[in-house]
Amino acid sequence: MSSTDKNKLGSDVTIVNTGCCHDCGGRRVLRAHIKDGVIVRIETDDGEELQLRACARGRAYRQRVYSPDRLRYPMRRIGARGEGKFERISWDEALDTVASELRRVKDTYGTMCTGHTRDDLLNSRLIIMWGWNPAERIQDTGASLYLVKAKEAGNPNMLTMDEHSPGGAYPVDTALVQIQKEMENVSS
Repeated sequence: MSSTDKNKLGSDVTIVNTGCCHDCGGRRVLRAHIKDGVIVRIETDDGEELQLRACARGRAYRQRVYSPDRLRYPMRRIGARGEGKFERISWDEALDTVASELRRVKDTYGTMCTGHTRDDLLNSRLIIMWGWNPAERIQDTGASLYLVKAKEAGNPNMLTMDEHSPGGAYPVDTALVQIQKEMENVSS
């Protein structure tokens, strides 16, 4: 932010570094400008290192935070699913409910975390991307890099299964060529 912008907002603005929490997986850097406890502006990464710039959804996060439709306290469904009937519950009750359900799922179905990291893609013989297409959206900030590295390491077996993409399922070669070109442009 330039000194001119800072003067417009006033010297009583505090900048808080945070991150985007939309489900795209990008986890991009956001900087919230706070004045009197209210976000007055959101900007994205402007550092000198490799920048992790937020998309339009992330940069518009202020509207989501202050939306009149945003839930401000925990609710429990009391009617049939889809009926739209809820009751307000305490934060303690909500946390206890979530914790007990997580324990129930873990005890019933096993651990929810496989322990794999993105660099383990380099060891894979088959990579299936369920519900996302690397040419259209970001799974997380390192996924595209590791997909390209896996392809360079000789992994020919990559498939995307995305109901939002035309055709639904197809090999990823075309997407990886585009990602690799974009990465080469950034590094040059």
